[in-house]
Amino acid sequence: QGALAELSAVDGPVVDVRTPQPARLRTALVRTGVPAGRIEATGPDRLRVTGVTAEAVGRLAYAERIEVLWLCAEQSDLEQVFFALTTGSGRS
Repeated sequence: QGALAELSAVDGPVVDVRTPQPARLRTALVRTGVPAGRIEATGPDRLRVTGVTAEAVGRLAYAERIEVLWLCAEQSDLEQVFFALTTGSGRS
């Protein structure tokens, strides 16, 4: 048995970001090595990025001169971790 932090590291950190330029941010993330499958559009101006810290996303956006309106690191709860481990998906 491991701690929740160890279990939640299965997929790595999850970051939600809101920007008026989601396509540019997605391109920049992929260019720096983030697999496209770990970047999900969750709205017309929102991305959910798995496996990258909020700090890394913010620094990349700054370096690329991409405006960020909101940036939030998600905290995994035990239910999300359970679903990720048993179904391959972190979302229910």
